[in-house]
Amino acid sequence: MTHFPLFLDLKDKEILIFGGGEFALQRVKKLLPFSVRLRVISEQISEEIRQMENYETVILEERTFSENDLERFPPFVIIAEDEEKTAEIYEACKQRHIPVNAVDQPKYCDIIFPSVVSTEHLCIGISSGGISPTATVEFKERIERMIPENMDDILEWMGDLRIYINANLLKEKRKRALRKAFQKAVEMNRPLTSEELQNEIFEKVNDCLDSLFS
Repeated sequence: MTHFPLFLDLKDKEILIFGGGEFALQRVKKLLPFSVRLRVISEQISEEIRQMENYETVILEERTFSENDLERFPPFVIIAEDEEKTAEIYEACKQRHIPVNAVDQPKYCDIIFPSVVSTEHLCIGISSGGISPTATVEFKERIERMIPENMDDILEWMGDLRIYINANLLKEKRKRALRKAFQKAVEMNRPLTSEELQNEIFEKVNDCLDSLFS
């Protein structure tokens, strides 16, 4: 495995997508939930992608690639073109140290797109390094079945709980308490009540829990 999993903050950043067919559409759909701005550049843009222009964050430019496009210095570029065009754009990106994801063309990829499982607050990426896309899809479906319906509520609650624990428990006890609380919340598919925390997690460590979780 040579690809390191890295999560980027894409909010309000602009990604360039060269290509206007089915593969480009797949990338647009995958990136849209991450508050990113997408500029799709291609001589031929499919009707499905044209419909995406209704989103404020999708910009379409029906023309060929220009090296001037890369002066925007996006965090990465997506190429969904034929191999000849892909090689040209990849070389131009390489000269500028701009990472590239070339759809279905691994030799032109600096980054690869994982299968993604996500909620509002949780994001899980799964990759086999391109060896077996089938395996990544299978694991994605298994993980989706494992995630509680109320996961986002649990995660928000865990954020509050972490603040409380850091302020009131000894450092060596914090990790164990948080893990037990999370495991129980996942089991019950909801945040725990103050009473449940006291009885099952903290064994009545502090009555102040009532004021925080009432």
